[in-house]
Amino acid sequence: MKKMLLLIFCYVALTYSQRLTLNFTSYSAGVTIEGQDSWTSVMPTLSKASISNSTPLSYSSYGSGGKYLSVATHSSQLQLSKLFSSSITMASTCTFYYSMVVNINSAGDGSYYSFSLDGEGYIFARVKMKDNNSGQWRIGIEKNTSSPVWGPTDFNYNQTYLIIVRYTKNPGTSPTYDDESYVWVNPPLTGEPNIAAAEASSGNGLQDYSSMSKCTGVVLNIHSGTPEWQLDDIRVGYGTTNSAAFADMNYDNTMPVELASFNAKALKNDVILSWKTATETNNFGFEIERITITGHPEQPRATPLGGAEGAPKGDWIKIGFVEGSGTTNAPKSYSFTDKSASGKTLYRLKQIDRDGKFEYSQTVEVTAVSAPQEFGLEQNYPNPFNPSTAISYQLSANGFTSLKVYDALGREVSTLVNEVKDAGTYSAQFDGTKLSSGVYVARLTSNGKSQMRKLLLMK
Repeated sequence: MKKMLLLIFCYVALTYSQRLTLNFTSYSAGVTIEGQDSWTSVMPTLSKASISNSTPLSYSSYGSGGKYLSVATHSSQLQLSKLFSSSITMASTCTFYYSMVVNINSAGDGSYYSFSLDGEGYIFARVKMKDNNSGQWRIGIEKNTSSPVWGPTDFNYNQTYLIIVRYTKNPGTSPTYDDESYVWVNPPLTGEPNIAAAEASSGNGLQDYSSMSKCTGVVLNIHSGTPEWQLDDIRVGYGTTNSAAFADMNYDNTMPVELASFNAKALKNDVILSWKTATETNNFGFEIERITITGHPEQPRATPLGGAEGAPKGDWIKIGFVEGSGTTNAPKSYSFTDKSASGKTLYRLKQIDRDGKFEYSQTVEVTAVSAPQEFGLEQNYPNPFNPSTAISYQLSANGFTSLKVYDALGREVSTLVNEVKDAGTYSAQFDGTKLSSGVYVARLTSNGKSQMRKLLLMK
């Protein structure tokens, strides 16, 4: 089993949870990417990098399609980043592979678009695209901030291509500088690509970062001007060998757990979580985890992490497990009901393979409302009233409930509620249009308990 496609740059060191698989399925279309799944921009202005689904990208046997990232013409430089939740501690000799499908609509004659890895502030393995001044574009690769090495092939605008990049960190210090970077366009899908067939390479003799020890995330950089392009189905793999990194990228055409949706809804006294998968392979199941952001008004507010008000408190806790469907091409639906949530809460899924590997989903947020602690009938509002008033009440337990209004002589003049009600807070409207002025009594009865309030109708 590989990974959930909603999951981006996950959570534990040197395991399958480190890599990236992203097809933007869970993102909201029609809005910018900043703020979605923790993508951030280091530029002061909001970018024109948004999620679209108008013309999905498609590349044979690669799994793209549906939502994608689209960048429109813009007037300022854009730099978007997504950090790992836990950085990858890089071995002295190791390799990263990453791949994506792109469709370039326009570009400038400079390096107008780049995708790269982030190593504690060091930007490495940059793949770049530029116009060739003849109505097509070219691709290049660089290990860090040195000049890119450009490939010789001219590629068509408005055509989707598969791009694969390899970065290998080798032992060595100045003046050896022996790290390597390669880029391929539309390589055969039969296995790890041949470096002799690379479109461009940046290897021995060019500067590297010999002191770099961690990979912290990814960076998208778009220069100001007129570049327009689309990007989809990003995959990142890591390993101490080239073959391990390539396998970790999930490029062997095995079917990942593709999470199509994940939602949370507060209903009465429960929170109902529901999610759907498009495909599954070797899926053991889903652990459900939650973390509280704030409590109810009558409860203490959670101590924020880092001092920011409203931040989560403490650690994620497991609250349940739902069995998966193993391996299937058919869409599957799942649900879980949390009966003990309180206040504003975050939820996530921990998808576990049968071989023990796991991935986390994105989080969903919901405000849970617990059942009232006491039975009670509130004073109507307004009071006095003419001709109608609202009568609120709360039930601490499920049960048959009646709410009736009587006149001063004890005669029933209106039945507002006469049915089984769940525990919760309610409001009923009493209309005195056909009644004369005077004092009336509202009576609430449920589970052997009863309470009354006087109502004053003044016409």
